[in-house]
Amino acid sequence: CFISRCGGLRLLRRPASRIDFERAPVTLVITAVALAIELVCTFDPDGGRRHYLYNELQLGIFWPVWEGQLWRPFTTTLLHGSLLHAAFNIYWMITLGTAIENHIRSARYLVFIIVVAYFSTMFQFYLTGLFGRVPSGMVGLSGVVYGLFGLMWIGRRYVPEWRWICNDDTVRLMIGWFFFCFVLSNFGMPIANWAHAGGLIMGYAVGGAVYDRNYKEAYRAATGV
Repeated sequence: CFISRCGGLRLLRRPASRIDFERAPVTLVITAVALAIELVCTFDPDGGRRHYLYNELQLGIFWPVWEGQLWRPFTTTLLHGSLLHAAFNIYWMITLGTAIENHIRSARYLVFIIVVAYFSTMFQFYLTGLFGRVPSGMVGLSGVVYGLFGLMWIGRRYVPEWRWICNDDTVRLMIGWFFFCFVLSNFGMPIANWAHAGGLIMGYAVGGAVYDRNYKEAYRAATGV
């Protein structure tokens, strides 16, 4: 986004699309890996590839995380349940993530992605057990996507170029889908709603710690940023 001054007026121009490896390597690598994994699983003739990746290759979240397999809360986000599931998450990962990575730079962005992935995954894992169920596994980047959304939602007030992407229509869509997923879960669909919630909470809190001018210290105390 460009802000120029012309005769004392500040003109806000729509930012050009900048989806390229040089400007958003983290976003593109993560989404490429997730897509490649899902394509392998989707076109597996025996149908056992998902089980192999989740359990045998130890990429999915499970109780052995407590035995030192600390990569699982992150790697499980790279797995998906279907090609449609992966496509939905990859679309939003690229849409939101590219703009964020362009602004905060790749190193900080990678740290943010890892933190949100761990928090959203473990939020889901803990809360399913808290409500009397066996802690459940989860797959997918949706918790990370909601983390990106949360960061951009609060940050759009201070980062002008984010307003074009995280506009009011996007906010309504993301919040509407968030609550609709809880409804779908009541009909038996396996959706990691608490991962969505955890990602949104962490993304919004980090955004507040970085951008919010009124409550920055409170957000920083909550997140440790």
